[in-house]
Amino acid sequence: MTAIFRSLEDRIYPKNKVVINELQSCEEVLFVHEGTYDIGFEVNRQKYYKLNFGKSTVIGGHQICFRQRYLFIYKSSSNLKCYSIRLKVWNEIMQKYPVFYMSIRSKFVQHFVTNIFRPMMKQKKMVIDLFDLRKDFT
Repeated sequence: MTAIFRSLEDRIYPKNKVVINELQSCEEVLFVHEGTYDIGFEVNRQKYYKLNFGKSTVIGGHQICFRQRYLFIYKSSSNLKCYSIRLKVWNEIMQKYPVFYMSIRSKFVQHFVTNIFRPMMKQKKMVIDLFDLRKDFT
């Protein structure tokens, strides 16, 4: 398990910098230890940021476990300091510790679905429904 700590790399993002864009491939997982970030989406070339998270959270945990692209935009709302593990190193560590991998994978899924995916899709639907109500939008 010390391999996890040895493979951590520092990442620092200044305020209001887009950390991850929608549909970007997942190259690393970020463990936030200082600062806050917003999660949003883009509709009709306009960005909407609806959720805010801070320290002791993970960016990309679900995506790295399932090799998926990001569904949302992640932007730092303050100076953001993270530790990261790259995809190749992550896969090596998780193959070495399969019980740990299954445990952390289930926690990532639960967090992503309940705290990010469902609320964001609800917000996105509301924004799209507002466009449907507009008379000038076809």
